[in-house]
Amino acid sequence: MTRKNIVLILILISTLFNSCESDKTRKEKSEEIVKSFVANLTLDNYDLLYKYYPDFQKVKRYWKIDDFKITSTTIDEDKSVSIIGTSKLGNILFNLKNKDGKYIITDSKGLAWVFNSPIYKYCKKIGCIGTSDYDKDISQICSDKQDDFNSLIYKVKNNIESNFAIQNNNLTSNYGYVSGNVTVKNNSRFSIIGRNYEIYYHFLNSSGQIIYTKKESLNFETIPYGQSITQNLFESNSDGFAKIKVELKIISTDFIENIIAENIEGNNCNVTSDF
Repeated sequence: MTRKNIVLILILISTLFNSCESDKTRKEKSEEIVKSFVANLTLDNYDLLYKYYPDFQKVKRYWKIDDFKITSTTIDEDKSVSIIGTSKLGNILFNLKNKDGKYIITDSKGLAWVFNSPIYKYCKKIGCIGTSDYDKDISQICSDKQDDFNSLIYKVKNNIESNFAIQNNNLTSNYGYVSGNVTVKNNSRFSIIGRNYEIYYHFLNSSGQIIYTKKESLNFETIPYGQSITQNLFESNSDGFAKIKVELKIISTDFIENIIAENIEGNNCNVTSDF
């Protein structure tokens, strides 16, 4: 018997075996693979992860789930298997097929670290991500668009910081102290979420040089766009004080990422809205 004939016989046996395999067996084998795969996620056991899911190496970053529960297993017309489960992250989908008598995971959705993140929502809203894209596709798309997303974050951050200014003040200098109220206004188009910013008051002399700087310790208040807040200052070391300047520093851009994700518009993977 030639080698070619042996190969043909093995293929025929495998085909017959697969065709005779019951749906119940397919489901049980597939569920076992998914359970083993999920169990090895927390261990970063890449040898087994790639064995169960060869394309998983294309998922650049992923969630390590420890509360996954299978809720449904279905057999498709082509005898591939779809498994849906839940975790604290939400629903996660796994697609499997029989290859050479063994089931492997071919696709997943909901496992990629970027899934449902601001950049994911950004890519989806401008038309980069479709319903047929899976974790490996989503990971690559979001990676490709990261620089564009970062540029928008910087643009909005700069807009907020540069449009934060003193509206009025009644500061006076007496007996070595500067005291009074300062009203600052958010002149940008975006609300500044509390605990994501720091406010610095620079006390200047008549030449515009900084004498000293006070960092405002209270930053828990959200400052809506177009709105003002008033703070009372009482500071020593007022020698040469002539005027005051305010500086806003964004220390966390998480809220900006959400602003972009919620308000971005586009199509064909291009942004059409203006920030």
